[in-house]
Amino acid sequence: MQSNNRRIAKNTFYLYIRLGITLIVQFYTSRVVLNVLGVDDFGLWSVIASFIVTFSFISGPLSTATQRFLNYEIGSKGGNLNGIFSTSILIFLSIGAVLFVILEIAGVWFVNTKLNISPDKLEIAHWTFQFAILAFIVNLIRMPYESAIIAEERMSFYAVFCIVEAVLLLGIVYILLLPQQIDKLIMYGALTFLSKLVITLGYKIYCNKRINYTKFKFAYDKRTMKELVSFSGWNLFGALASATSIQGINILLNMFFGVAVNAAYGIASQVVAAVMSFISNFLKAVKPQIVKSYASSEMNYMHSLVCAASKYSFFLLFALAFPIMLNMDWALRLWLGDSVPPLTAIFCNLTLVYMLIVCLSEPMDTAVLATGSIKRYQIVLSSLLFLNILISYLLFKIGWASVAALVVKCVVEIVILLTRLWFAHKKVGLPVQIYWIKTIIPILPVALLMTIMMFAVEKFFSFAVGWLGVVEQCMIFYAGYIVCVWFCGLRNTERKLVTLFVINKIVKRSDRR
Repeated sequence: MQSNNRRIAKNTFYLYIRLGITLIVQFYTSRVVLNVLGVDDFGLWSVIASFIVTFSFISGPLSTATQRFLNYEIGSKGGNLNGIFSTSILIFLSIGAVLFVILEIAGVWFVNTKLNISPDKLEIAHWTFQFAILAFIVNLIRMPYESAIIAEERMSFYAVFCIVEAVLLLGIVYILLLPQQIDKLIMYGALTFLSKLVITLGYKIYCNKRINYTKFKFAYDKRTMKELVSFSGWNLFGALASATSIQGINILLNMFFGVAVNAAYGIASQVVAAVMSFISNFLKAVKPQIVKSYASSEMNYMHSLVCAASKYSFFLLFALAFPIMLNMDWALRLWLGDSVPPLTAIFCNLTLVYMLIVCLSEPMDTAVLATGSIKRYQIVLSSLLFLNILISYLLFKIGWASVAALVVKCVVEIVILLTRLWFAHKKVGLPVQIYWIKTIIPILPVALLMTIMMFAVEKFFSFAVGWLGVVEQCMIFYAGYIVCVWFCGLRNTERKLVTLFVINKIVKRSDRR
């Protein structure tokens, strides 16, 4: 177990290096793209990309299934790794061909008749739509290779190639800044497709050379096909509902409020993507161990991993999110300049609250999916997720403001968290009381005390304007946060482990000198 924990720590380190670089690039490029394209074209790209990404509800479950079965096979020391991988490739290629036809027929009709696009932008929208489809299909083909890399816990390569992808994105931005005759939105779509193609080829070459079971063999394995499709089929309900709650809301906002609100929601969605990267960097290092520990029947270790992953992911995200929430207007101006669409600040703040709730659920979701018995689980969660789009539509119909959709998402996600806890107890024996004691009870006083403290500081102290004021505020926050987490968020055993770790580091440095 100690070696597993060290592997988790090392992989987390690689992933956070990747995160730091990619976040800087993403935030910079988002600002430039918004300025170059303008609010209307940026909103148009957002709604087109959202519509296409909605179809990932089919590919997402297959990717999850591939990683789950590979992890389980590795954990149980089985010998069917190549069969699982080759079968997943066949499934992804088939799904890609079907989705391409659907998007070309139904997607073009939807763009022409349902989206709120001005007539002079319709041709540009069609070209952008075609490149977005190609980028989506190429990204789809990459998923089995990415699943194999994560299952093998090759996080150093994964981190490096994500950085390469970010550099390519940066190159796209610089090309957009050059004078050109082609419309910039069309150019952005074409270059995005080319960058996805390069990255996918890189994944394939690496996997074929370094992971021996990723060499595709065309052999129909009926049993493996049935297991993958069955697992994916039930997981499809949750993926469809999740895609609807995220991307479907964007379409509703376009129908009721227009592209300006889409631009605000698009920026909030980028915050979701960045924050999700922050969470998933930690969870990517933990998830394979959760599935492998279940496969090897190490249930107590798996329960400890689930509780620890939920708590630490919340603490990590809260440390990042809360200072940004306090200075959201300033952060958006720094990021986007003077081109911040209306409502963006409140959309982003509500998005961060939503993500704080989501990060508690993810480890439990992995534990339940590890069992492979997910029929009832996905039906219940899917029903809850569909409430996002249904309630938002009804509220918009009676005249509520656009921000109501984000509030609905937060409330529904709390219900989902409690539902996942109940299923984790039933499926993998996770004790509800233990989860509350080890996870929920430690984080509640930390979040509450820091909220009260920072609002009190805001009321009774005056900070400098600009960067200096933000630095002063962050110094106060992190000083208080460290104290709160140490005394309220960590148990005695965890404090002893941290103390021992620090002492060992100091002793090693002294010995080197």
